[in-house]
This record gives sequence, structure tokens and C-alpha cells, in this order.
Amino acid sequence: VVFDAEVVIKMYVMRSGYFAEAWNRFDLVCAIVTTLGLLAGQFAEGAEEFAFLGVIRVFRVARVLRLLRFAKGLNRLFMAFVFSLPKLINVGLILLLLLFLFAVLGVNLFAKIAFVGPHGAQANFRGFYRAIMTLVRAMTGEGWNEMMHALASSAYELRSIHNVSCVTSFDLTPDSYDTLVAKGFLDRDALQGPGPVECGSPVQAIIFFVLFTMLVTYVIMNLFIAVI
Repeated sequence: VVFDAEVVIKMYVMRSGYFAEAWNRFDLVCAIVTTLGLLAGQFAEGAEEFAFLGVIRVFRVARVLRLLRFAKGLNRLFMAFVFSLPKLINVGLILLLLLFLFAVLGVNLFAKIAFVGPHGAQANFRGFYRAIMTLVRAMTGEGWNEMMHALASSAYELRSIHNVSCVTSFDLTPDSYDTLVAKGFLDRDALQGPGPVECGSPVQAIIFFVLFTMLVTYVIMNLFIAVI
């Protein structure tokens, strides 16, 4: 009620000049959304019919931004962030492009490597979506080196440490088909369970993750900070 009264009084006093200031427009949007939420809550008969009410109520938190107009130092930082948004969008597009390129490259290099350690159902390169999620996690610096070592596991490491059998190449060719069938790697249970069991490649894994960390984690993320 207080916020609605403030909006009405300021509009009456300032007339059309009320809309000239961005903060006034922001106050008007907050007041309208809050009032609509209260009215919808009064007439709502079932929570399922008005499930969007929760979203409207969350919008009330935006009132906290009104404090920025009174805190000059905080307002200055906020406006600097707003003015840097166009440049951040350009940096963000470069980041998305790099994530796309590394995801496609990761699927081509590591899609058939056996699951072991952190390389499992939740983090792998056996699909584009899961590859993107894995790279986003690695971009934050969370366990990227563990994933690198898991994908770099050689046949000796997989067999002696993890008790996992693997093949040098899981590509299906007329020459390799009989070998894969004889080892049971193409059985239904094997494909639906652990899936492909190709041995890791230390050179490919190390080069891939070192380049990704240098380009994305160190360069792009620091570039975000520099732009702001």
C-alpha cells in the first residue's frame, strides 16, 4: 500500500515527467506486479490454478534495488555493471563458441573411453549436452585435473588399478568386429551398462584439458572481470 501510494502521489505531482527517470519506471513496475500478485492471491481458489503466484511474490525482492539510488558508491558500481553489459555479451558469445568447439572435439575424442573414476554417467563426453555440462563444471576449476587423468588412463592402468578391460580402438570395422564380439564388448548388457570401453589417451587428454583451462578458465573468465 505504501509503495502504491508513493507511485500515485509522484505521478500526480510530476505528471509526464515521472516517466523520464528510470528509477520511477522501475518503481511503477514493482508496484504493478506486487498489486497484481495480491489481487490474484485474494481470488485464487486453488494453488494449482495460480502456480505463477510464487514467481510474482519473488519479484518483490526487486524492491531491494531501490536502495541503490541512496547509496552513491553502490549505485556507481551498479551503473558500471549496466554499462558493461554490451561488452559482456560479446565476451559471452566467445565463451559459448569455445564451449561448443571443445564439446564437439571432446565427443569426437573421448566418447568411447571407458567409465572410470570421475569419468562416469554424470560427467562424460558421450553426448553433446553432457559434454557441455562437463566442460562448464571444468570451467569453474572443479576437478578438471581428475577428469583429465581418468580420460588419460592407459590399458595397463585400467586393468591393474580399476580392473577394467579395454581395447585400443572401439571403432566398428570388418577387422575389429569379430574381436569386440569375442571379448563380449558388443553384448546388450555391456552396451547398456558401462558402454564403450576404449582405452584412454594420455596425450589427447592432457592437451585437450590444458588448452581448455588456459583459454576458457584463465583467459575468458579473467576477461569477464576486466570488462567490468
